[in-house]
Amino acid sequence: MRPFPNVNDGRWQISNGGGRTPLWARNGGELFYVAPDSAVMRVPVEGGSTFRFGSRTKLFDGRYVTITPGGRNYDVSPDGQRFLMIKQAVDRIRRRPHRASSSCRTGLKN
Repeated sequence: MRPFPNVNDGRWQISNGGGRTPLWARNGGELFYVAPDSAVMRVPVEGGSTFRFGSRTKLFDGRYVTITPGGRNYDVSPDGQRFLMIKQAVDRIRRRPHRASSSCRTGLKN
């Protein structure tokens, strides 16, 4: 984390294990990000003349799409209480064995 516009005035490491797709809460008091294990994390932050941040907490994890090319694939509601995420598809269809047929000309015309 670096201050803006004076990016050389400080540097703080928010995550020990890395993270991607950071997102500020609209009130500026929280930072959300996706951890390497795809869990959505929350860090309380306090800006002003001195920057401080609290303990990281896991909000949730699950079968969500968290890696997409080109940007963030989740958002947080204006009140910071709900998230919009893409859920991974679950294959619920039973797989049946396919049978090969030697009479594949049935629907073909010359």
